[in-house]
Amino acid sequence: MTSESSPPSSGPNSVAFQILVWWIIWVGIISGLGIVYFVLGRREVPPVETVGPLGLVTLAPLVMSALVRWLVLPRFRDIRMALPFFVIGLGLAEGAGVLAVILGGPYRNELVLLSALAVLQFIPLFAVKQFNAPRPTGHGLRGQG
Repeated sequence: MTSESSPPSSGPNSVAFQILVWWIIWVGIISGLGIVYFVLGRREVPPVETVGPLGLVTLAPLVMSALVRWLVLPRFRDIRMALPFFVIGLGLAEGAGVLAVILGGPYRNELVLLSALAVLQFIPLFAVKQFNAPRPTGHGLRGQG
């Protein structure tokens, strides 16, 4: 008799495979942000008086991505249910970087750096700890017992 409620230990439904998908998405997003910055972000910065506070509009998606990472994602226990919120949070963080390149003006470099840090907070190391099934704790090779 096999129970169908537990996911298989290998294959596309396994936690290890799902975490690999998270890593692939994360690497794609962080490298995409770097490419956008180094291709589009090297143009001349407009004068300060022409930019105004519009360049700081990128802070809103940064705050929302931090809320997704620290308030929404920790509530999930199923990795498949958390994936859409992971992608939404990463998209907000990367979108802030793209907006910073386009609208950032004199604050462009600082805003892109903040966006890169926002993407770094989504590094899937937390998913390994949060979604992996707890391993049995035995005495191991230390000879205790």
